[in-house]
Amino acid sequence: FRESLELLGGRQAAAPSAAERLAAASRHLALFSELEGDRVALMEMRKHLSWYSKGLPGAAQFRAAVNRIEDPCELSGAMESFFHE
Repeated sequence: FRESLELLGGRQAAAPSAAERLAAASRHLALFSELEGDRVALMEMRKHLSWYSKGLPGAAQFRAAVNRIEDPCELSGAMESFFHE
């Protein structure tokens, strides 16, 4: 909503911070796991994390690492590490 308010106020919207991206991605993973199960959540979040990490330093390496992860807990750890750097 912050971005919408900035745009409506005639200001350039700032990109979401790494912490905001992590919070959204973590919630996204939790909801996917709850609704679809861990396997589907893992596969879908591999795709979505490309968007969450877009434009951040080290994003290409992060995406490559994420695509090799086979466990949702490991994925959460990788997300924490990447977005807190």
